[in-house]
Amino acid sequence: KDDVPSGSAYFVTDGRVYSRRDLTAGLERAVGKTALVAFPVPTSVVRVAAFFSERVAKARDQAVIFTSEKVNELVGQWVFDGSDAERMLGFSPRVHWDEGAERSARWYRDNGWL
Repeated sequence: KDDVPSGSAYFVTDGRVYSRRDLTAGLERAVGKTALVAFPVPTSVVRVAAFFSERVAKARDQAVIFTSEKVNELVGQWVFDGSDAERMLGFSPRVHWDEGAERSARWYRDNGWL
């Protein structure tokens, strides 16, 4: 739409609410594999692992993939509201999580990433 301010950012959702377990199950079905860790890991253990990951990467002068910031993202509760995208852009989802995960997994397989 022409009346949307430049630089605006929106969350795009399918309008449904999913738990982490729901999201994981959808990804597992899409890729045909189960998650490496299928049980709750205490946050303190994850934080210690991230701490050592950062130290080892720094000592080896390598990029850090698993960081304390990533832990904060993993353990936090996330809620996304796509109503602004619907209201201001007229966005309406055509696929839901499971189908989108399937399509993404297929693309990654077709392009040699899975």
